Amino acid sequence: MDKTRSSEMKRVMSKEVKDKAVSFVLLIGYFLFLPFFSASAFGQCPEDLYYWVAGMGNWSMPDNWRHEEWDPDLQKCVPVPGVPGLEDTVYIENSGTVTISSVANAKGAYIQFSSNLGLVSGSLAITDRLHVDWGEFFEQSGGQTSARYEDVGHRGTGKFIQTGGKNLIQDCLFIGRGAGSNGTYELVGGELSAFEVEIGDEDDGTGRFIQTGGMNTVFGQGIPSGLSLARGVGAVGKYELINGTVVTDEIFMGRRGEGTFVQSGGKVTVNTLFVGPDPGSEGLWCNGDGTYELHGGTIDVGGWLCVGAKGMGSFVMDGGTINATDEDVELTVFRDTGSLTGPGTFNIEVIYKSEEIYGTYGDDSIDVIFGRYDLYKGGVYNVEQISPDELDDCAVGILLDSSAFDVTFDGEFSGEFAICIPYDEAEVAALNADETSLQVLHEIGPGTCEILEDVYVDTDENVVYGKAGSLSRFALFVEGVWSPDTLLAALRAY
Repeated sequence: MDKTRSSEMKRVMSKEVKDKAVSFVLLIGYFLFLPFFSASAFGQCPEDLYYWVAGMGNWSMPDNWRHEEWDPDLQKCVPVPGVPGLEDTVYIENSGTVTISSVANAKGAYIQFSSNLGLVSGSLAITDRLHVDWGEFFEQSGGQTSARYEDVGHRGTGKFIQTGGKNLIQDCLFIGRGAGSNGTYELVGGELSAFEVEIGDEDDGTGRFIQTGGMNTVFGQGIPSGLSLARGVGAVGKYELINGTVVTDEIFMGRRGEGTFVQSGGKVTVNTLFVGPDPGSEGLWCNGDGTYELHGGTIDVGGWLCVGAKGMGSFVMDGGTINATDEDVELTVFRDTGSLTGPGTFNIEVIYKSEEIYGTYGDDSIDVIFGRYDLYKGGVYNVEQISPDELDDCAVGILLDSSAFDVTFDGEFSGEFAICIPYDEAEVAALNADETSLQVLHEIGPGTCEILEDVYVDTDENVVYGKAGSLSRFALFVEGVWSPDTLLAALRAY
């Protein structure tokens, strides 16, 4: 009885194993043949895809493309000669070389794996995205290219060389977009226009823009906008302007990576230029490094040139000229994070700003303001809050405890500058004094002081401006208010 049951159980189990094996084989066959069956039975051909098959040839030749369409008589996909249109996506990835000399259209274009595309004349209209990647090469010597986006070096290496014609980008040009990517754009001649340009866009991406001629026009809105270098963490972005013209609303260098702009000639026209992340940035936008090297050419600034602030910024100048196109335009160098070195021609107001240095009264600062003239050699600007007792030899009245500073600058400059010193209105009120009576004491040598002339008190901002010719120790006092000690010291000095 036990043997019979055992044999029956073995037979049942063997049958179940065989049934499962057959089902498994049938399931694998189903998935293997499903794409073919679906395409054959339901006519699902990739009719919007075109693949370049020629070695060298013209875009407009139908035989240079591989393309399939559904044949209802044969009930299968068959090769059909044709040229891509505005709703099609093209792949040039066989190491071939494509030439455009008339009209070419596509929804998307992927030029990759050491393939080349050349626009000689005519036009290439891409309604969505143009990829130049994985060792590919795009050269435009004439005609017009248009696309919504262009990627030069997305995940690999890509290069775009423009020697003529127009390249019009509706949205953004990405150069070195993805991690480990390396993209290069060379503008030799012609016109490039984009809403935004990102050089070294995503994490660890590397982008380089070399301009030896032509015009690059970039206008954008929001963040990021305009021309941005090293937007991603660990990204590297570099712009080299040797000749030609750059016109843009904003330039950002070193948002979260390392951004460098080297100008040896040509002209840059910009509204706001941030060397290092801009002061309005927060969080991850604030840890980049920016460098601008000006060796020749001109920069016309219409709004603000900021060096430092939320990130490290360095402006190195040994030639060229910076022009302010409006009287209110300024070049601001933040004390802790920015540096400006010359010599150079600064036809712009230069302000060295010591952000968040003024005691416990917030982010008021001791600013040194140079007018529009030649600042022959920039340098390091430093501010240290000191005790009024350190100016005891200059007895002129009661010095405000919170408004005594030692200001140094190791650069060389010519002419006068204005120093801006904040004050605590409660401290002035405690002396029963009028804020408009504030004066600036300037130590011009050991035990030798002067009272600055042309002093202006801004009671709305609680700051005092005074003109000086050298940097050293400064302090604020209220004219006509004396303590017994300072009055006695003054009488002894008299």
